[in-house]
Amino acid sequence: MIFGGLLASADAVFSRLVPRLLDWDVESLVVHCLVMAVIAWAVAGFLRGVVTGKEMKAVNAKRPEFLWLGVTETVIILGLLDVLFLSFVVVLNRVIFIENTPERFFHT
Repeated sequence: MIFGGLLASADAVFSRLVPRLLDWDVESLVVHCLVMAVIAWAVAGFLRGVVTGKEMKAVNAKRPEFLWLGVTETVIILGLLDVLFLSFVVVLNRVIFIENTPERFFHT
């Protein structure tokens, strides 16, 4: 959120884009995610059974206490930060290279 606020204050086009990105239909998003998760679970189980042909054994392993933030969570956070910076660069490149016509610089 800090980087998003800083980037939004640095560019007017990016600051107009941010509220539009946060206007989601939460109900539709939850339904789509649940349907995708159920389908992915079924397909993954089917493919695992086809490839290995045997049952999976349950493993009861404990995670060490000092690992309070797992790899998955860290990758998700860093990936979202990368997406935020990428969206800023895409918006800036569009403003710089597409919308900057000579008429904008030379007012007669």
